[in-house]
Amino acid sequence: MYRNDRLATAQRYPIDEYERHILFLLEGHQVLVVVGETGSGKSTRIPQILFSAGIYNSVDRDDVVEEGDSGDPKMLTRPKHKQICITQPRRVAAVQLAQRVSHDLGCNLGSTVGYAIRFQDVTSHEHTMIKFVTEGILIRELLFDPLLKKYSVIILDEVHQRNLNTDILLGLLKCILVKRADLKLIICSATLDVDEITAFFKYNNQCPAVLSTKGKSYPVKIFYKKQPVANYLDASVESVRNIHESIRLASGKILVFLTSQDEVDYVCQCLKDYAMTLSNRLDVQQLLILPFYAALKPEDISKVFDEHGKLTRVCIVSTNIAETSLTINNIAYVVDCGFAKLKIYDSKSATDCLIRVPISKSSAKQRAGRAGRTREGVVYRLYQESDYNQLEESTMPEIQRSPLMETITLLMSLGVDDITRFPLISKMPKANLVSALELLYALQAIDEKGKLTSTGQLMTQFNLDPRVSKMLVSLESAGCTKDACKIAAILQVKDIYTKGGRYASSLWANQDLQNLYSGQGDMITYLKIMNSFLDKQKNKKWADRRNLNYQALLNASDIANKLEAQMRNCGLSITSSRGRDEIIQRAVASGLFSNAAYLHPNGEYKTVKGDLSVYVHPTSVYSNDLIERPKFVVFVEILNTTKPYMRHIMAVEQSWLLEIAPHYYTFATSLEMMRNKTR
Repeated sequence: MYRNDRLATAQRYPIDEYERHILFLLEGHQVLVVVGETGSGKSTRIPQILFSAGIYNSVDRDDVVEEGDSGDPKMLTRPKHKQICITQPRRVAAVQLAQRVSHDLGCNLGSTVGYAIRFQDVTSHEHTMIKFVTEGILIRELLFDPLLKKYSVIILDEVHQRNLNTDILLGLLKCILVKRADLKLIICSATLDVDEITAFFKYNNQCPAVLSTKGKSYPVKIFYKKQPVANYLDASVESVRNIHESIRLASGKILVFLTSQDEVDYVCQCLKDYAMTLSNRLDVQQLLILPFYAALKPEDISKVFDEHGKLTRVCIVSTNIAETSLTINNIAYVVDCGFAKLKIYDSKSATDCLIRVPISKSSAKQRAGRAGRTREGVVYRLYQESDYNQLEESTMPEIQRSPLMETITLLMSLGVDDITRFPLISKMPKANLVSALELLYALQAIDEKGKLTSTGQLMTQFNLDPRVSKMLVSLESAGCTKDACKIAAILQVKDIYTKGGRYASSLWANQDLQNLYSGQGDMITYLKIMNSFLDKQKNKKWADRRNLNYQALLNASDIANKLEAQMRNCGLSITSSRGRDEIIQRAVASGLFSNAAYLHPNGEYKTVKGDLSVYVHPTSVYSNDLIERPKFVVFVEILNTTKPYMRHIMAVEQSWLLEIAPHYYTFATSLEMMRNKTR
């Protein structure tokens, strides 16, 4: 065993005291469960402990992926060593942790330490030994390397979040461990049902080893509201002002938890207005306001982790992205709104809904744990203690509230013939499973026997929602692949408009932006915006004048290029529609037909399946009174805020829906007729 000199002199964490325990337990067990308190150093230090012990070194010639065995260019050459893989539920966490570990080891990012997230791979096939990935990336790697032979150790981090991909990975790794006795699996979490995990991985009467570690924590005081708050956004602003005014010269950052990017931007603007009033005051520190959410530019995300001098207090306003994995130093105060937004699938209407819900006790503890990592902390919960006592212990696993189309097609492509027998800690809800199979059949992704069709196999090559993948495939056959890639790319970025939330109502008052909208809906408008952006050589001033998010457009352009490359690798041709909007509309409808709504005589839209009232989102072109609203539309998702809003809307003809999916809509119509008879 050897120890890296840089590692020996790096900052020490509580987990370092357990170095020998970790290595000893891995010698005798294939699976190790590490339960460590917030701040113990699990995410950054365990990979370094394994690296310094030389765990990655050995590689068997039989384990390599030979040239020609894989469609992935990263796997075409023979590796010289095995790798340590660490999964993260969020892209930002994977990137930031890779940067931190590469710094600790004194190497360039992308060499010894690298990361891979969707549409971005910063690794070296020859040199990378520690690789941070999102869970989805590791699942996709199984398509090329079914036994993950390039890895000696896989570390699943933040398992307590129970993301959809977390549960799928746990099931896949349970199967792989039986065939690969040399593979080690480490499961890490701050809060975890250990008995549930150990029972799941029990094999041949041997249970996983369990190691409980202590975190380096300081006392944290928690304060609750005596009365319910009318508006937690305004209450958040007031709390920050009170902290800054009443504790004037004390150091320490403030971290505010909100539910969405729109809320973060609104509160940031309010606090920046307040901070401006402090410029001439000598009795208080200056206040620097920093937003924190996944759609930020990398340089803006880096500001959150930087130090900004003792004369300035930093206030970070964040979504729940700051809840786990990432350590922001010197957090002294946490303001917790008590809510989060979760995507929930409604099998009755076959739609995704983004809903604001109360957080769980586990999440509340994680948020409070952001303070007290490096100093004493204070947490202000914007709800009553009685409300906290009524919270659920943990958040519902994502697999029980998600559409399962992508999961099913991915498992089928990996050779799982019977989805119902696939090992899962939490079972898929029967209603969601039936709805997913019905929709996949209507998408022509599976046949009558429940097997993947050639179309379905092609759709799995894209790491996208099957409905968007079907749109890509349909537009290829219609000769519109360039347009398909641009539309699909914009759907992958958070928002291309800079005015959202409370400011969305003034978005379409911008005359320059009005010149780009299309009466056919948001999808065609996105295409016109993207084409004009590229025609203007990606000019930032052009984007700013039209209330367009410059960074989002850059990201979408990059994603579109990568999707085109994927389509070429699949043998698909790259062509453009040349302004044939109806062809694009029909192809988009072929993927989104399940999310259809019609204009009711009362002026509201109602979903075709389920007959639920839905509304046009303020950022949609159809929020503009100058555009006539079509009788039938399709949309990507529903966002529940003050109302259930349709996002990313496009006009369609009723006849198209019946042509595209006659089985699906015949079935839906029959159901509605039966319901009407029983009323």
